[in-house]
Amino acid sequence: MDKKTIKRLLTYCKPYRFLIMLLTLLSIVSVVFTLLTPVLIGQAIDLLVGKNQVHFQALLNKLIFIGIVILIISLIQWIMGQITNTITYNITNDLRNKVFDQIQVLPLKYIDGTSHGDILGRLINDIDLIGQGLLQSFTSLLTGIATIVGTILIMAYIHFSVAVIVVVLTPLSLLVASLIVKRTHSYFQEQLAIRGEMNGFCEEMIGNQKIVNIFDYQVQNEEKFNEINERMHKSGVISQFYGALINPTTRLVNSIVYAAVGIYGAFQVLNGSFTVGILSSFLTYANQYTKPFNEISSVMSEMQT
Repeated sequence: MDKKTIKRLLTYCKPYRFLIMLLTLLSIVSVVFTLLTPVLIGQAIDLLVGKNQVHFQALLNKLIFIGIVILIISLIQWIMGQITNTITYNITNDLRNKVFDQIQVLPLKYIDGTSHGDILGRLINDIDLIGQGLLQSFTSLLTGIATIVGTILIMAYIHFSVAVIVVVLTPLSLLVASLIVKRTHSYFQEQLAIRGEMNGFCEEMIGNQKIVNIFDYQVQNEEKFNEINERMHKSGVISQFYGALINPTTRLVNSIVYAAVGIYGAFQVLNGSFTVGILSSFLTYANQYTKPFNEISSVMSEMQT
């Protein structure tokens, strides 16, 4: 991704830094409660393991507490969604106003020499894509980073050796994602350029349909349209294919991590190193730890677009 472009985009976030700070704080609180849930579930499992050893009252209290925690998480995530929507749609509106103001001061030479469809594409389609990317990235990045850090600390506190397995294997998914992202960047750039060319061609030919008919230029137009469409099809298929590879490949790596934790944890339970409840907590943490990598890889793919 172009660092200069990202820096320019971040300047539009400055007016909403208070909301972003609030979003960051809520993300941390949400992650804390989310990471607390597997511990509580593990403790609840330990209360019912063994014949005639179920502590019903303690189990009921634990389930009520888990329900309260889940309700708090749901409320916080709803608030985060509202804040994210506010930030994203305001930034999108600011971008459109900025582009509109820029068009007003552009020299006529530039406007006459540039396809009108390309200009409209930047004003409408490109900014829509930016809005979609921001909407996905704000929450995913903030909660993802907080989840990764928090999960590592809790797993290391509970059982260091299992935490090492997860921490050592999981970065493989980031390595795979980064390799795919580097390969897709040029394809997404090409797709964007061809899309602008297509928009410009359609805008001009449809807007000047009478002139096209007078000079009997329909056949040449159709040939030109098919040529641009074919290039756009090839570029779109390649870029979308490679972009879509990111998520499943990272999920494959993360599934391997989950299986490794499950097998190693099962032997630890048989050896008496920790309980079934702790193993359940670790398996949940393995999922929670790998999930942000999947989300971040999806954000990387979205930002490429």
